[in-house]
Amino acid sequence: GTQFLRHVERCPVLAHLVDLAADSPLEGRVDTIRGELEAHPAPLEARPWVLVGTKLDAVADRDAARAELEAVAGDHGVRWGAISAVTGEGVDVMLRLLFDLTEDVKERA
Repeated sequence: GTQFLRHVERCPVLAHLVDLAADSPLEGRVDTIRGELEAHPAPLEARPWVLVGTKLDAVADRDAARAELEAVAGDHGVRWGAISAVTGEGVDVMLRLLFDLTEDVKERA
């Protein structure tokens, strides 16, 4: 809870990881994460972030999962990616995206 969010205060960029194999709607889970950040006293909701769909290997319809992820990311105006920790798919791309976003934040500071 709040102790974890104090740790997050030191992070210039956030990655919101959401389970693509979960049954609940993706938008609702992202809204929950964003709500927790908005409720925190520090301005965490203003931090740059990316949306990361996890467990891509466990999804039957990868195209549909990616489409939903892309749509939710588009609704929030953020970049996105899908990864599988089991197979390693998408991990390099996501790491590059996070690195580039962090560098952009450093340059603006």
